[in-house]
Amino acid sequence: MLPRTFARKLLLAFSLSNTEYFIGWKIDDYQNEKRLKMHKFQSVICVLLLLLITGCGGSEDTPKLAQVTGTLSDGDKPIPNAAVLFQPEDGSPSSGTTDKQGKFTLEYSTGEPGATIGEHTVKFTIGGIASSEGEVDLTLQEAPQQVKEPVEIVLPGKKTVAEGENSFTFDLADYR
Repeated sequence: MLPRTFARKLLLAFSLSNTEYFIGWKIDDYQNEKRLKMHKFQSVICVLLLLLITGCGGSEDTPKLAQVTGTLSDGDKPIPNAAVLFQPEDGSPSSGTTDKQGKFTLEYSTGEPGATIGEHTVKFTIGGIASSEGEVDLTLQEAPQQVKEPVEIVLPGKKTVAEGENSFTFDLADYR
């Protein structure tokens, strides 16, 4: 014995006189409406995903970057925990922080390593907590300590970042 719905569809396959039937299958308005809504929803999701994927390329918005490392010192003393900023003429800056040896590596504003190729204004922000040994320490773990105001130093002229690897040595004694 055939299931009732299958037999009904089979019989309706030969009846084309009623407009509710399309090639023998009864169009259920409720299910058809649900399918149309689902197809519209899926279409909207596909279009949004397509726009999201093509709109967030990212690589076209990020300029070409070159690796930049360097050292910051005052005479023969390295300057730790100093903020280093390379600001191009146009676009976003790259920044880094010096370690205990005064060495830094720049990262672009998106977090990618490097700086844009071209001319840059270089700026240092030095300051924090001075320890008893005279070193600048931004932590509050050593005592006795004296709070110092941060000092901003903008180097005269421009520094050029070229393609490839760039290494800069900045001695603040040279700029006094």
